[in-house]
Parts: sequence; structure tokens; C-alpha cells
Amino acid sequence: MKHQWICKHTEGARRVLLFFNGWGQDSRAIARLSCPQDTDVVMFYAYHSEGDFDFSSLAGYPQREVAAWSMGVWYASRLKALQDVQPTRTVALCGTPWPIDDRYGIPRAVFDATLAGLSPRSVEKFAMRMEGGVAAYRQSPLSQPGSRSFEDVRSELEWWHRACLSQGEAPLILGWQKALVGLSDAIFPPENQLRAWQRAGVQPCSQAQLPHDPFSSFGSWDQVFDF
Repeated sequence: MKHQWICKHTEGARRVLLFFNGWGQDSRAIARLSCPQDTDVVMFYAYHSEGDFDFSSLAGYPQREVAAWSMGVWYASRLKALQDVQPTRTVALCGTPWPIDDRYGIPRAVFDATLAGLSPRSVEKFAMRMEGGVAAYRQSPLSQPGSRSFEDVRSELEWWHRACLSQGEAPLILGWQKALVGLSDAIFPPENQLRAWQRAGVQPCSQAQLPHDPFSSFGSWDQVFDF
């Protein structure tokens, strides 16, 4: 897992936000979000890669909050290091703790077909579906060149396939306080998201007419946590 500080104050920050990004993503996904004052933001991504983030370094922040999007919800749900972080707020957006599942996530056949047919063009089409169509995609930061190669993105998807299916019904480590379900989500079926959060005991869920990528509807990190 790699990490990148999106906002990092030299001193005085009393709050840190931990953001777990989706598959194949980089900082473009959250490029529209402004950082609040006295708040640091660290993004986690490329989960198949080796990383050396020291979660104990967050102990000095009085407020520690977690947001996860899409496949990142699964990762954060089972990350043992977050037990020591003891986040004060946790929010999940357009994802579930069971991301490859016929009832609670992306149907297995759909995930398998995506992996089998992956190409640079299919990755772009996937981004269009995330944004809710071609027009929205063209206005999105995701339409701009990213920092990750196709080979890197493919390797991560292969890793997700192995990791999620090998863990199966492993218990959740992180509890979620709030969840946002995009009713126009073309990646995680909304009905599966609703079932998943009922299973996880997160009720009621916030529902909005949003595509899989909800960030075009937010202008700041505060809005991400206060939906």
C-alpha cells in the first residue's frame, strides 16, 4: 500500500483524515476537494504495492478520521493498524466491506469479466461508468493523464481478486459510523450496497442520486464527512 500526503501542515494540525482510495486511482479522484485549516490529509492507494506508513505517527492528532471509497472500504475494514489509530469518525462511500459478492458487492461474474477483459480502453470505459457517462467523464479530473501505468492498474486488480476471495468471511476490524450509497452507481449495485450496510449494522444509510464517483458533488473534505 502506498501513501501520499494531500495536505500536510508544518505545525499546528489538530486533525488528520485518512482516505482509502479505490482501485487504480491516484490523487486525481479527490482533486476537487479543498483541505480544511488545521487538518492534514493522507491518501492510501495502490494496495498491491509495498509501503512503510507508520500509523503510530498519528497518535499526536487529537482527531483522527477515516474515509474510504469503493474497494478502499474493504481494505480499511480489515486493516489491523486502524485498531491503534482509534478513529473518531469513519465514513464509507459507494463501496462495501464485501466488494466481490453477488449480494453485497460487485457480482463475482462481473468482476471476473472485468479482470479477464482488462485493457487500456476498458479502463477508460470503466472510468466513464464511474462518472455516470461520457459527458461527466470529460469534465472529471479522471479524464486527465494519471500517474499510474496500465500494468500497475492491472496488477492491482489481480491483487484485489486474490485478496478479497482468500479472506472470504473474515471479520471486520473497523466499524463504520456512516455510509453513502449512490443510487446511480454503475459499479457497486445500489441494492447490494444497501444489503451490505444492513448486514454491517450501519442504518440508516444516506442515499443520493450519485454515480460511483461521488466526489464531484463535494467541494471540501468537511463535506465528505458531513454528508
